[in-house]
Amino acid sequence: MHDGLVVTLTQPAGTGMLTLTAVHAETGERVWSSPLPQGTTVTAGPSLITLEGAARVVVATQDAVLAWDAVTGKQRVKVAVP
Repeated sequence: MHDGLVVTLTQPAGTGMLTLTAVHAETGERVWSSPLPQGTTVTAGPSLITLEGAARVVVATQDAVLAWDAVTGKQRVKVAVP
């Protein structure tokens, strides 16, 4: 949790789509969401870390490590993994 936000990774049944979503812990109100590309397999995360002095939500996939700004949901990092 960061600043009252809880970040979840969801996949609605039968859609094959993963979405990273931050909700306010007290109200359940959605603050931001970011869909992952179709066909993505998440191998780890989401995890909250500090990167470059800022809170980031990190997810590892079959071919990359991705990081989003924990407050805004804007994707900040994508590093390819061989």
